[in-house]
Amino acid sequence: MQISSNPTMARVAHLLGQCGLPSDDILPEYLPNFVLARDGESDVGVAGLQVFGSTALVRSVAVLPTHRSRRLGTKLLGAIEQRARSQGVKQLYLLTNDAQAFFAAHGYRESPRCSAPAEVQGCSQFGSSCCGAAALMVKEA
Repeated sequence: MQISSNPTMARVAHLLGQCGLPSDDILPEYLPNFVLARDGESDVGVAGLQVFGSTALVRSVAVLPTHRSRRLGTKLLGAIEQRARSQGVKQLYLLTNDAQAFFAAHGYRESPRCSAPAEVQGCSQFGSSCCGAAALMVKEA
């Protein structure tokens, strides 16, 4: 398995669809901060960032069911956290409906949604129907 950078919209959208996640609010300008996990010629995992200066929103960490329990999620998360630090990001936020335990194991803690900075609250994912009731988690980068 290898982690690759700069995926296309089509590849990200296809993989997220296979994992049951939306991709309609991921814009082309976000793609430089997305990475893919590849198994040979196949995309099997994805993760990304939406950067707002010194804060960032972790986006779309997903691994195909056939490739879970291989630490790919951990590798993808580590890759985007490193990318965030290299861009001067100090705080990472994310929204999750069902992966709180995974992210808590990687140093994220739940936080009230109202505590998110304005730029995070203003992003499309924060108010979307799939994330309207999602838990907000935060970590110092």
